[in-house]
Amino acid sequence: MKNYKGLSCRHIATIFLVLMYAGCSFPHDASDAFNRAKSDRLLVGASKNSPFVVDSVPSPRGTEVDLLRQFAEEQGLLIEFEFANETSLVRKLTEGQLDVLIGGFDKETLWKQQVGLTMPYDGVHVVLIRKGENRLLYELEKSFKRLHK
Repeated sequence: MKNYKGLSCRHIATIFLVLMYAGCSFPHDASDAFNRAKSDRLLVGASKNSPFVVDSVPSPRGTEVDLLRQFAEEQGLLIEFEFANETSLVRKLTEGQLDVLIGGFDKETLWKQQVGLTMPYDGVHVVLIRKGENRLLYELEKSFKRLHK
């Protein structure tokens, strides 16, 4: 192996990789949504679509409501649901006013160009998430995998 000032190529490559890794913090949230949710609350947009999301008194219910509640409980997060129509909720999600959006969306949703999608938690249905929120996406998907083993 060639040396450069007493360092082998292997040493130089190792130093390079350590410096690159130190500069990365993957997974990373573009707007730090996961850490904000940890210090405040998880803001969930909810579009009515039974059996996934049902706006009931005193609190919402449905399969996706339960899924997000379990995630919040695992992470020690407070959770707040906001109900509205899909268009309004997608706008709020893309503007960072919501962290995730539920409503029985499938992986072929018309919104997939504007927002990110989790992996299908049941093979078909996804949770919508703001693009670039990788840490929150990672934690959600990790939770979904544990819940659906």
